[in-house]
Amino acid sequence: MKKGLLVAVIAVLLLFCLLAVAVGGFFGYRWYKGRAAAEQARMEESALPPEPQAEARQEEPLPSTEERAEPPAPEPQEGIREEAVPRRPEPPSEAPARPRPRPVPAETRPAEPPSPAPAPESTPVPPAAVQPVPAAEPAPAPTPKVPKGTLGLIFEGKIDEGQVTLTVDGEVWASEPFTASSDRRFRLEKSKNLLPGAHRVRVSVTTPGGKTYEREWTANVVEHQSTVWKAEMNRFPKELEVKPIAQ
Repeated sequence: MKKGLLVAVIAVLLLFCLLAVAVGGFFGYRWYKGRAAAEQARMEESALPPEPQAEARQEEPLPSTEERAEPPAPEPQEGIREEAVPRRPEPPSEAPARPRPRPVPAETRPAEPPSPAPAPESTPVPPAAVQPVPAAEPAPAPTPKVPKGTLGLIFEGKIDEGQVTLTVDGEVWASEPFTASSDRRFRLEKSKNLLPGAHRVRVSVTTPGGKTYEREWTANVVEHQSTVWKAEMNRFPKELEVKPIAQ
């Protein structure tokens, strides 16, 4: 069984090879035949003799005007004595008239180039006025550094709710509502760098009923030091207390 299958495969391969050789030979013969025909045509074209060129026709020389003007001399007759007859001088031959040029119509005449316009007279430009150079502004003198201190404000509220406002030298540092309880107090802290010296501080607290509690005092700021004041709003008695805690 295996031998028969092997023989069949070999037979198919041989058949395929023969078919490929036949196809290749057919197309190769056609290519060779076309190439040979093209080579033969090119050789025939190169073998053709060149076309004879037309020979230049030679014009016969025309007789000159003198030869045309002179009549033939008469033959001498017998018994008649020839006498010398003076010949009149021949007039000089006139030069052939040159053909006059035909007038060219105006449409076909080339347009004459326009004459160049006269150049405008150049007006003398006055020299530019010398502008004065502005003097350089003097550099601003460096401002001396002013030593500063720190002012801190702490507010604690024990009442249920209200509105607190912190003001230093007329400038409002903080203004906001707050709420508090018996277990948790409201706390607000603000601090800024100020020049050493006395500064006017004011703390005001407004309750929901519209009543305002206010304290105002003078806080001294020391150079390179921190000054802290604390304000407390108590529940019982309901009043605002202020005291320094660091100086």
